[in-house]
Amino acid sequence: DLIAGAARAVDPGLTIEHAGDGFAAGLLVARFRPHVVFLDARVAGMDAHDSAQLLKHTNLLLLNREEACTFTRSATAEESLQKLIKAGARNVCITDGRRGVTASDGRHIYRCPVLKDVRVIDTTGAGDAFGAAATWALLTDRSLQTALISGTLNAANVVSLIGAQTGLLTENLMKEKHGGLGLHKLARYYYFPGVLEP
Repeated sequence: DLIAGAARAVDPGLTIEHAGDGFAAGLLVARFRPHVVFLDARVAGMDAHDSAQLLKHTNLLLLNREEACTFTRSATAEESLQKLIKAGARNVCITDGRRGVTASDGRHIYRCPVLKDVRVIDTTGAGDAFGAAATWALLTDRSLQTALISGTLNAANVVSLIGAQTGLLTENLMKEKHGGLGLHKLARYYYFPGVLEP
């Protein structure tokens, strides 16, 4: 619901469809031929074939480290990224709690640490907050690096308060926080690109 809300905030006229299982998701993709697919790898009833077909249409795949490693049968987030990108997902973000996020756009691997000096009160909703802001960034034609910063800012704000939605940033607050941090300096500081192996 947070990711759909982020998408509607960008364009209230968007048609957003939800699927409760892998088969239904495949039918929706085949019927609607969407411009963007956001895939939750924990969708019930999704087997390897369903996953492979949906990954080819997925613009943003969000997983935590445990989900990514289980989903790809890999030992590390980096190995999971390579498998998911090779399977066709355009952008993959793997969150790892206090260790931040590792992501790839198919050309580079990026790492973004959590913000320092954030007083963590409640981690409920941190992953969804990250996903909502990353979605907003990509839907507004921002880079994956900006999506990672946006997700990190939103998650940091949410964990500093009680409740999953209390600290969610609006679009204006997100833009304000980006401007106040000096986005270009932040991007240089936070990202350590590594080239993906073929």
